[in-house]
Amino acid sequence: MMASSSAADPFIARLLAACPELQAAWDGERTDDKDEPLPYMQAAALAQVVVDAYSKGQTTCFTELFQEVEAVVAGGAAKEQDLAIVGFLEDLQSAAGWAQVEPDVFRRWLGPKSLEAWEGLFKMWQEIGRKKASGELPPGPFDTHQPNITDPVLKKIFRSIYRPPR
Repeated sequence: MMASSSAADPFIARLLAACPELQAAWDGERTDDKDEPLPYMQAAALAQVVVDAYSKGQTTCFTELFQEVEAVVAGGAAKEQDLAIVGFLEDLQSAAGWAQVEPDVFRRWLGPKSLEAWEGLFKMWQEIGRKKASGELPPGPFDTHQPNITDPVLKKIFRSIYRPPR
C-alpha cells in the first residue's frame, strides 16, 4: 500500500505545496510506504511526476516548485540540500532521459545555485562515462540496455536508481 501524503518528507511536502496539482500523480507514483517513508524515493517519484507534467504541457506551477528547490540549494541545511540535488535534480535528469525528454528543458526554471548543481551533476556523469569508456571504471550492468521488467512498481524503482542507457 502506498503511503499517504502525510508521510511526505518535509522538503518534498514543500515542493508539493508549491505545486499542488502534482499531488495526486505523486501519490500514485510513490514506491515507499507509510511504515518506511524514504525521502530519496519520494524525490525520485516527484521527479518522474514533474517530467510527466512537462510532457503534457502542465507547467504552470513549475516556477514556484523550482523556487523552493533554489531556496534549499542556496541556503538549506546540508541534509536538505543533498535531497534537493541528489534526490530531486539528479533524478529529474534521469527521469527526463527515461522519458526521452531533453533534460535541458528544465534549465529555464532553475535558479543560479540550482543551475550550478544541475551542471555539476552533468559533469559528474560525463566523467563517470569517460572513466567507463577508458576502462578506469567497469561498465555498469545496465549501461547499454534496460532489463525487461514487467512489474510496474519494480520498473519505477529501477528507473529511480539507474540512469537511462546511452
